[in-house]
Amino acid sequence: MTRKIISILLALALSLGITGALAVDYPTGTITLICPWGAGGSTDITARAVASVAEKAFGVPVVVVNREGGASTIGTQEVALNTEGDGYTILVATINALAILPHTLGLEYSPADFKAIGQVSVRDIGIICSADKPWNDINDFLEDAKEHPGEYLVAVPQGGLQHIIFQTLCNMTGASFTVYPVSGDTENLTAVLGGVADLGVPGSYDVAGGQIEAGDIKLLCFFSDRRVEAYPDVPTLMDLGYDISVYPWTAMLVPADTDAELLAKMQEVWAGVLQDEELAEMLKKNKQMPQYLDGDSTMKSIQTQYDSFGATIEAMGLAAE
Repeated sequence: MTRKIISILLALALSLGITGALAVDYPTGTITLICPWGAGGSTDITARAVASVAEKAFGVPVVVVNREGGASTIGTQEVALNTEGDGYTILVATINALAILPHTLGLEYSPADFKAIGQVSVRDIGIICSADKPWNDINDFLEDAKEHPGEYLVAVPQGGLQHIIFQTLCNMTGASFTVYPVSGDTENLTAVLGGVADLGVPGSYDVAGGQIEAGDIKLLCFFSDRRVEAYPDVPTLMDLGYDISVYPWTAMLVPADTDAELLAKMQEVWAGVLQDEELAEMLKKNKQMPQYLDGDSTMKSIQTQYDSFGATIEAMGLAAE
């Protein structure tokens, strides 16, 4: 039975008030996970881990398609505005595209264009510099940046999450810096290693894992409210007295026009996948923390961050006109 026929029968069943097996028969065909980042990155690795576990659980193909570009907004917008909510195209979403960039870039979509299956995981953001820099923690850099306003280049995605939270830190301390714009974590690390940028704030510190272990890169702090197990000697901003704690998340979203009964079935079957122990182990290897939230809790969290970051971005003068 084709997906189109299934969709027609599902719509007919719902219109007649039928809530039997037909109305909740999911999944029956290939599922596509849209990853709005490039292959090999942290989100892509997460998407493929989810797909692997889901295939075993569902017995149907689960395919990851990379729709990179626009700092993750291309793929996100495709699902928000141009995808039918039939349950078979799912966005592997991240915080930048949902809570930050709609404000800084004036995008056509917002959280209102989505419904959530659930949150998958969160990760830690670390601030890095090359080993030859004189700073041993972030306070060293902030004091230096106050004495040399705007002199130091910090690699962040222009107008993205790392830019906003690092600017927030500097606003709290009176330090200033100049943005060295990068489009992703690999470019961030390259800029730091090459001496083009003085400091880097990659979306996932693990991009520099090999260089940290080799002693080529220093971790100055984490934007976390508890220390990272792999680096217990690296302080968090909370440790240092700054009331800043941010955990980028990965969640699974569908278009807002997805039928409520279909969504409820999706949330039910995907909950088992997203809380699977095999998936948890895969995520940990990717330096992510498994952290499942159900659909309603996920959307509430996204909306809260969207509103909060919107106010911050407006106050910073970074909102799109």
